[in-house]
Amino acid sequence: MGVAILSIPTIVTGYDWTGVIFLVPSGVVYEHQSGGYACLHPSAEGVFAPLPAGNILNVASWSEEVSAYFTGEKWYGGCVDKIDGETADFLDGMLARLGGCRAIRVNREQFCESWEAWISVTIGACTAPERKTLEHKIYCWGDGFPDICEAMLIWPNSDWRTRSRRMGAPGTPRL
Repeated sequence: MGVAILSIPTIVTGYDWTGVIFLVPSGVVYEHQSGGYACLHPSAEGVFAPLPAGNILNVASWSEEVSAYFTGEKWYGGCVDKIDGETADFLDGMLARLGGCRAIRVNREQFCESWEAWISVTIGACTAPERKTLEHKIYCWGDGFPDICEAMLIWPNSDWRTRSRRMGAPGTPRL
C-alpha cells in the first residue's frame, strides 16, 4: 500500500503583482521573485490581495516609486539581506499614501525577513467609524481577516524592470 503525498498548490506571482499576501492558512503558497538582482524566490502560505488604492490614482506608479528607491543610491538594486530603519520609514510613508481604513506598517521586528519586493508588514484593524455597517464591510479592503494580522508586501522586483529595459521589451524604453 502506497503513501499518498499531498502537495500545496504554489502560485508564482506575476511580474506586475503589487499587493499583500495575508499570512493565514489557505492551502495556497505564493512564490515571488524579490531581492533585486539576487532574484530570490521566497514563498508564503496565505491569501493575496491587491493594494488598496483609496488615495492614489495608479498603483503601478506607486510601485515604480518604491522600486526607484530600491534601485537608487541607497541600495543599487542590492537589498537582499535585510532592510533598515530608514527604509522602513520610507515604506511606511509610501504605505500611508494609500489611505484606506486599515493601516499597513512595516513590521520592525522582522527586518531580517524583509528585502526588496518582499517586506514583512502588519495590517491594523479597520478604524472607520462606520466599520460595523454592512455597506462598509462589503467595500472595506481586508475585511474578513483578523483585526490585526501579518502579511508580506510585494511589488515587481527591480531585476525584471531593468532586464526588460535592456532587452527592449514591448512598452519599455531600451537602455
